[in-house]
Amino acid sequence: MEQNWCNIRVSGLLALVVVAFGLQGCATSPVLDPAGEPRQVELDDVPFFPQEDYQCGPAALTTVLHHAGIDVPYRDVADRTYLPKRRGSLQLELLAETRRHGLVPYPLPPDLQSLIAEINAARPVLVLQNLGLGWLPKWHYAVVVGYDRAADQFTLRSGRERRVRTGGNEFMRTWRLADQWAMVVLGPSELPASLEPRRYLKAVSALEGAGRLDSAATAYDRFLTRYPEDVNGLLGRGNVALQQGRRRQAMDFYTRALAVNPAASAAGNNLAYALLKMDQPCAARAQIQQTLALAASDDPLREELIATAREIDATIPSPSDCHGNP
Repeated sequence: MEQNWCNIRVSGLLALVVVAFGLQGCATSPVLDPAGEPRQVELDDVPFFPQEDYQCGPAALTTVLHHAGIDVPYRDVADRTYLPKRRGSLQLELLAETRRHGLVPYPLPPDLQSLIAEINAARPVLVLQNLGLGWLPKWHYAVVVGYDRAADQFTLRSGRERRVRTGGNEFMRTWRLADQWAMVVLGPSELPASLEPRRYLKAVSALEGAGRLDSAATAYDRFLTRYPEDVNGLLGRGNVALQQGRRRQAMDFYTRALAVNPAASAAGNNLAYALLKMDQPCAARAQIQQTLALAASDDPLREELIATAREIDATIPSPSDCHGNP
């Protein structure tokens, strides 16, 4: 799904088709379990930025950024995320703008339970909806700020209205037609209520890739307080430290990862590289040889390991130079 825009008009006959399609869902069972707890939640303190034409993406993103404590002007967000030729914003632009402020944009698992969990944790959820049909989409970004189990309704900041109440079935129809894409904005020291480790680490890795190393380090540290032996978390944290020039710290994280899984080839490779940068070529050579010995024949990093071994060997005039040397 690439093209997302707002306020596309639907002409007379098609508008009636859309309305008729929506009415077909009125007699279905409730989306929200009326016996669940809490019964009703509404995040009244979430700000509101009414959108300009086709700019629901910037408006929704400015809403969640301000709620996260980033006092960025709506116009600045629009300038960086709105694509005039497309008359809209792509998810990639919204994610990149969030990272620009040192925050973690976390795409939620595509299920209602995850969305409800974030609302219960007092986090507004930015969602993508298709207000049209599968074959005639009308993309729209909005922010879910609450729900009412008894009424089977959701409350949204949407378009030019601060408080839109929509029935559960209608919300789910429009959300499903957009592949149930949703995201929350997290401070680096926060974990999502709907935490899936791999999904979260992918979001932090993208923050690292955007050059926000201090924020990424904080996010990895927070994650490791809950999952101290997660190899991917330790590897990511080590990579950030290495990029920051903190080589000994990086080596510590790689060593911890290898203690959990001695066959973690990425950690072994990066530890060897860090040792090389610490002017310890013989130790680096021993480490990469050990990593190669433990790596499976079909390890996707095998070629990278061999390249690292060659780079290390090129720094050592003769293998005998490492006899008895660390």
